[in-house]
Order: sequence, then C-alpha cells, then structure tokens
Amino acid sequence: MSALLVVLWYALAAVNASRRSEALLNRGLVIEARAASELSHQESYVTFGLAITLLTVVALVSIVTMNNGTVQQTFLQSTLMIASVKDVSQAFLVNVFMAVVDTDVWHM
Repeated sequence: MSALLVVLWYALAAVNASRRSEALLNRGLVIEARAASELSHQESYVTFGLAITLLTVVALVSIVTMNNGTVQQTFLQSTLMIASVKDVSQAFLVNVFMAVVDTDVWHM
C-alpha cells in the first residue's frame, strides 16, 4: 500500500510541476517554465518506472503464491536449489568460457 502512495506522490508532483510550468509560461518567464517542464518530465518518468516495478513485483508475488503456493512448492524448493548449485555453477562457467575465451569459434 505504501508503494502505491509513493507512485501517487510522484504523479502528483509531476502534475504540480506541469501546472507551475504553464503558469510561468503565461507570465512570460520562459526559462523558468522550461525548468519546471523538465522537472515535470523527470517526475513522470519516475512515476512510470515505479508503477511498472510495482506491477511486476505484485504479479510475481501473485504468481508464486496463488493456488496455495503450489508454484513455490514445485519450483522453489530450497533443498533442490542447494543440491543443484554445483551443476548450475559449472554450466555458468562453461557459458562464460564460450562468451569470453572462445569468441573466435563464433566468428568463423
């Protein structure tokens, strides 16, 4: 809930800066209006970034916890994750080797 309030805070700050920009432009203060307009753009970008992040987190939490946590019980078992650390690490090192050391093979 507090994350939603943060998103709304930045959205209202963007609207406020936009209105301030319009008021400054009407008074003929072009430089100040541009600065307020830029602030409005920045606040809007922050708003959209936070909103997308919040939606992503809510979606992931919903997917993992729906149906009495069957996704978590099936795919996120700590015992299986710990048992596969060695295999995953070896595969990762093979990928690093292929990407960094063995680049000539791909450019033939």
